[in-house]
Amino acid sequence: MIRQALLLAVALPSLLTACGSGPGTATAACTPLREASAIPDASGGQGTAYAATLYAGLGEISNSTNALLQRWPATEPANTPEFRDSFATYASRVICLATNMRDLPVPGAAFDDFHRPFAAAMDEQIAIATLGRDAVRQRNVTRYREWRTRQESLAPQIREAFAHLPR
Repeated sequence: MIRQALLLAVALPSLLTACGSGPGTATAACTPLREASAIPDASGGQGTAYAATLYAGLGEISNSTNALLQRWPATEPANTPEFRDSFATYASRVICLATNMRDLPVPGAAFDDFHRPFAAAMDEQIAIATLGRDAVRQRNVTRYREWRTRQESLAPQIREAFAHLPR
């Protein structure tokens, strides 16, 4: 837990700078990530700057998703401009983060077994965020519920990818 908090603290500023936050950034350009620093005392692939950057991005997606669902817990999209704007900002941010994490250069061949399933999980994250954005824009309750279900079911796929980080 302490390691994850440290990883987040090190890499989060780079990710937030890359993807923006707040109103008006829903359509902002997605800029490349700046790689986080390696984590001292972490072993193998866990301690690399590459892993630190990915942990931070996943933390940001998780925190953003939790904040959105805490503010609007209903299983139907709220029919307000504030919700639609907030969701558009959220979806753009998630798509930016997932794209940047997927496209982050892999530090070496030892990470290939990790990167393949991780890239697939990020492609799924992008598809899920796009689904949610479109569902909210169209006020489609069925597709919004599908977004919630798929978003909640993505964590095991990500955990499985991280099981393949070099030791």
